[in-house]
Amino acid sequence: MSLQSVFFALILLAVVPAAQAQQHHSMPGMTMPVPAQPATSTAKKLPAAPVKISGAFVQALPPSAADGSVYLSITNTGKAALKLTGGTSNVSKAVTPMQQTKMEGMAGMTGMKDLPTMIIKAGQTLTLSPGGNHLMLYRMKRVPQVGEKVTLTLNFTGYAPLTLKVPVKRL
Repeated sequence: MSLQSVFFALILLAVVPAAQAQQHHSMPGMTMPVPAQPATSTAKKLPAAPVKISGAFVQALPPSAADGSVYLSITNTGKAALKLTGGTSNVSKAVTPMQQTKMEGMAGMTGMKDLPTMIIKAGQTLTLSPGGNHLMLYRMKRVPQVGEKVTLTLNFTGYAPLTLKVPVKRL
């Protein structure tokens, strides 16, 4: 075995476990995958997603909050279903689709479950609202203030990322 092969094998032994460890972050009661960053390609420019966004806002939170929520309505104006895979923001490490769930045997208590995608059928509107499904601002770098606008980029499979400026509001 050459010195170069040994060096390459040592690098793989160090890099692969570290990369696998970064694929999931855990929080009590759930595992949060970190969404993959959109691939950049010089070969083909992706088209804009056929969507109309309305009512978007980030929920105002106390300074000690670790995660936040984005609420909005997304209307698919195209002829095929869309897959929302999450996104990025300037105030969090990731933006993750979340489903509100009822916890079995817990007297009406609710929890959250991360989703790999949210499907929006052609001509339909996906409404993400308080007390229901939402986009989680996962592991916030800082808590945005009321009146501020958060830069939010949404990723749809097969389409260019869509960047929005979303106001922070109190419920």
